[in-house]
Amino acid sequence: MAFTPSKNADDTYSFTRSSSHVIGGYSHILFGYKEVGNADGTTVSGGAQFHGRDGDTIRFYVTYYQIKEVFEDESGALIPAPSGYTNERYENITNQPFGYQMANASNLPKTYTDSGFIYTYKGWYKGKGNKASMDATHPPSIGFNASLVNDTQNEVHVVYNKRAIRNLDEEYIDTSSATIEPSWNNMGQTKADGDTFTQTPAPTKTDSSGTDWEYQGWKLGSEPMSAMKTTPVSHVISGNTTIQYIYKKTEHTITEKWVDQADGTTLVPMTGNPKSSGIDDNDHFTGSATTTITDSGGGIWDFVGWENKTDAAGIVNSSASYAVNNIKGNKEILYHYRARNTTATLDLNPTPQVTASGGSVSWSSKLTNTGTSALNNLKLKATSNWASGLSHPTQVTVTPASGAPVNFTVSPGAWTSGFNLAGVSIPNSGPNNYADITFTDTAMGNNGGTTLFATKENGGIPDTAYYREK
Repeated sequence: MAFTPSKNADDTYSFTRSSSHVIGGYSHILFGYKEVGNADGTTVSGGAQFHGRDGDTIRFYVTYYQIKEVFEDESGALIPAPSGYTNERYENITNQPFGYQMANASNLPKTYTDSGFIYTYKGWYKGKGNKASMDATHPPSIGFNASLVNDTQNEVHVVYNKRAIRNLDEEYIDTSSATIEPSWNNMGQTKADGDTFTQTPAPTKTDSSGTDWEYQGWKLGSEPMSAMKTTPVSHVISGNTTIQYIYKKTEHTITEKWVDQADGTTLVPMTGNPKSSGIDDNDHFTGSATTTITDSGGGIWDFVGWENKTDAAGIVNSSASYAVNNIKGNKEILYHYRARNTTATLDLNPTPQVTASGGSVSWSSKLTNTGTSALNNLKLKATSNWASGLSHPTQVTVTPASGAPVNFTVSPGAWTSGFNLAGVSIPNSGPNNYADITFTDTAMGNNGGTTLFATKENGGIPDTAYYREK
């Protein structure tokens, strides 16, 4: 193309504003200005002159209107573009009208990571400062007819949410903070700041040894065990995070009973019988039974055997050592004992007298413990040949050597069937190993002979003594 300069008085040449030419579809290319016919038909006033002397070379360059592609975060700051894209890429507007279509827009990733951050697509908008008109459609289809008024109105802004990438570990621990089973843990997960992490731990889990565990609660790895929460697992990520799930072994109950071997069910009277205690799942219950025990009344019992009533009812093992391995449920263990045999002597003496029918006859006796354990649970009753000439006593007084007298009211039926001397205990050694027994009855007719029968019912083994007075 040709330009016609004007020669000045100082022998220089100028290209004035009136010099305009058509270049590449544009009109009114003015030197010193970049002008396209305004929408209202006016032209930009003013101008610039270019001066040169004969022989000078003047070069002119055309700058096109351009479209700029910008990748930014929600604050408007530039961010690294996704792989395959370029931030602040320019595209020239080479004709009018110019139809713009962003290359590969439909493949913009919804999320991507770069340099420790995760970027999540939020949308795009056209024109600087027009974020309020952002289109959140994904994948986007970015295209429009470019305007030739203002470069900034041709900018394409693609907006991503920018958050730091954080490490998340999930650990399964017991109440002592020890790892239960490493294979349960889920380590090295990536989350972003602001993400809400939720989880529903299994209520029960079984480890590789077959032990069952029950969920108790959860906490952050930075918290003490006292901070354990039983609420649903939910945590907003704000840094590298460890979530710990706390479990404890399933607990079962061991019930121990010390029983009379005579029937296998009657409890030996002693404190702590029966006894219940907890045991962890899959643990072993072992020990050795005591050879002899003393009941609450001082009676001595000898070990016979033990029985796993839950799993092997009726089988009494004579070994003092017991073992129930790999406990998987509640168990009842019986320790069978036999009461030691006891012996006693009973001296029964009436007060010497002659009495008419209807008169009173007083009796006294001394019950002495000659055995190896205390006499307890005593029962007193008449034998079948109690003299028909004597009435049944209505009261019996028992005075232990080491205690106060105890009165027992006796009904006719109880005298025949026997009545318990409740609360009376006679030790098996020392100066107080006896008790005095006194009562009064009534003579009725001729006395053909009397017999008093005393029994000790201790563990189902009665000790008897028979006495007769003529």
